[in-house]
Amino acid sequence: MLATAAELVLIDNGSTDETRQTMERHADRARYPVLVRQEPAAGLSRARNVGLDAASGDLLLFTDDDCYMDPGYIRQAVEIFESGKYDFGGGQIILHDERDAFIGHNRFERRRTLEPFRFMPAGTIQGSSMIFRRRVVETIGFFDCMLGAGTPFPCEDIDYAARASFAGFTGGQFPELVVRHDHGRRTPREFAAILTNYDHGRGAYYAKNILEGRVFFLFHWLRQSLGPERGIATELASAWRYLKMRIRG
Repeated sequence: MLATAAELVLIDNGSTDETRQTMERHADRARYPVLVRQEPAAGLSRARNVGLDAASGDLLLFTDDDCYMDPGYIRQAVEIFESGKYDFGGGQIILHDERDAFIGHNRFERRRTLEPFRFMPAGTIQGSSMIFRRRVVETIGFFDCMLGAGTPFPCEDIDYAARASFAGFTGGQFPELVVRHDHGRRTPREFAAILTNYDHGRGAYYAKNILEGRVFFLFHWLRQSLGPERGIATELASAWRYLKMRIRG
């Protein structure tokens, strides 16, 4: 059985404002354990890795700084994973403010099991609502610091989920777990910028897996490139950039 007690780990990733002080004030007032840590080097993967290193629980839940978990999220997550059927997964992500551009979400109606060793499209698991058991982390290690916000390739979340799957772990998508994304982008220019950012992430995600010998990713990549709002030229350019950076070490 998983413990029902929870702790909150907050990471200040090189902020230049009052972020750390705000975190520390919350830690002083909270009625539950709050750990505040710093990672001065920019990069979401670096921040997530500091969180992994600090956390003590068996079930590790991630969200982002512009998101709100619905009430009961943690309790429901514990109940789902107590079954022992799942090793990782994620929930729905919906818009917090309907005035925001319809992007940065992940909506689905039915629970789905993600069988190990299967192709996982980019976006299946997203960083604002993802969960991993401790044993997954102990097996696959930390997040890839070449990836994630703060790098040219925002795809550390799906990369980590795919690594878990190819290590033999079973995942899941859980519609009852809801996070509300308050991303605040509303103009056409902001909308286009987010789409381009996602293209960069997808290109690196597919390139990394192909480079690591999963050639079937190329087939899925080409098949999905025909979908709406996809910038295949940007994805290819990002893949080439990732490969060059990877080769240089």
